[in-house]
Amino acid sequence: MSNIKFNNMGNQEENTANKKEDLPFITRNQKIITVILLVILAIILTVYLCLEYICTPYNVVGCSMNPTIYEGQKVYISKIHRDPVVGDIIAFISPRTASAPRKQVIKRVIAVEGDVIIFNENKLIVNYSDKTSKEFYISYDQFALLKNLLPKTTAVAGEHYHTLREYQYFAIGDNYTNSFDCRNYGPIYKSDIMGIMVGLK
Repeated sequence: MSNIKFNNMGNQEENTANKKEDLPFITRNQKIITVILLVILAIILTVYLCLEYICTPYNVVGCSMNPTIYEGQKVYISKIHRDPVVGDIIAFISPRTASAPRKQVIKRVIAVEGDVIIFNENKLIVNYSDKTSKEFYISYDQFALLKNLLPKTTAVAGEHYHTLREYQYFAIGDNYTNSFDCRNYGPIYKSDIMGIMVGLK
């Protein structure tokens, strides 16, 4: 009788040992699956954060930036760069006007804080802080709008002078004659800027 009990105990120990040998195999598979899922999740999260907070692609609608950017092209906007200089192409939220709601737009910066904007019935001149200047097209309607939007401008011989204040920017479309921009709603602020264009496809 004792021999039978001994053999039974031996079989139980052998079965237990076999089960223990199987457990590491199951645990290893679970770890591999868990690691794979975590890697996939990390990739998805990284891509989302990059697109949302670092560099976001936008499809261009309209022809206001022709011939630099055409309708249907994709631009990449860096959201970590929000201190543009003259010549940068930026994406920003345009101010609300009587004829247009706030919306995302892409324009080129032509003046920054400290620069002086001079405008009359047919042209807009930017006097830069480095003593250089550049002339841009402006329609009579845009002139009238700017004159009302910037009532504190200094008027001399029909020309209105306005110095951009801190964190103010003036941006217009490269397609000067067919662009709704700062000539229609005045300067924008740094808080309106979404980012600077870093790529074009």
